[in-house]
Amino acid sequence: MYVKMTTEEIEMIKAETKLTKGDREMMIEHGILFKPEMVAAILKGTKTQTRRLKKKPWPVGGILWVREAWRVVAWPPMDESLKIQYKDGETRRDTCLAYLSNDTPYEDWYNRVVEQSCAQLEARGWKGDSENYYSPEGRDEGATYPTKWRPSIHMPRGCSRIDLRVTAVREERLQDIREADVLAEGIDRERLGEFFGMNRARLFFEDLWDSINTEPGTRWGDNPPVWVYEFEKVEGARS
Repeated sequence: MYVKMTTEEIEMIKAETKLTKGDREMMIEHGILFKPEMVAAILKGTKTQTRRLKKKPWPVGGILWVREAWRVVAWPPMDESLKIQYKDGETRRDTCLAYLSNDTPYEDWYNRVVEQSCAQLEARGWKGDSENYYSPEGRDEGATYPTKWRPSIHMPRGCSRIDLRVTAVREERLQDIREADVLAEGIDRERLGEFFGMNRARLFFEDLWDSINTEPGTRWGDNPPVWVYEFEKVEGARS
């Protein structure tokens, strides 16, 4: 059956087809890495900015899903779900289904993660079950889980608990940061002490920046161009 499109629909299709692959990718959710102390600041509501080295900017309204350190602490074999723990101690169970951020089938990824976790347990003297994947959950109440922490770069979408919405973007040099911006970056006001001031605040931020950005041309002293993103935490998201 032939359906005639309206002029508005035709123009919309033309506009969409003019988008480059990069443009279309910018409209999709993006993962963003944060250290544990910055994740804590986001959850507390004291971090509402982040500075990133200048590349193609993420758009206002875009969603950034937080990638943070995590580990697997349980894997009930009946439903192929995982129990994830984060650095602040929070845990949650999720299947991570359809949130792997790549084309890896969930079952393959799940089996690989569980096999790695079982090997970590056995290396620490914990006994596994050849029939069902062994879960440490409930074995020793209050005990520290012996599975290894996984780096934030390896966190898939489905294990992320925090979504951020970009509310503003601007370009500036790194050293143009102001006192209010340092606090918005999540630097703990109490850590700055009684003599809080711009010089002290910049020193804290400088140390944080250089602990992350170590390549020539990216450090504080290089004063590279950056994108400044302001964001808000998306309430009712996967977290």
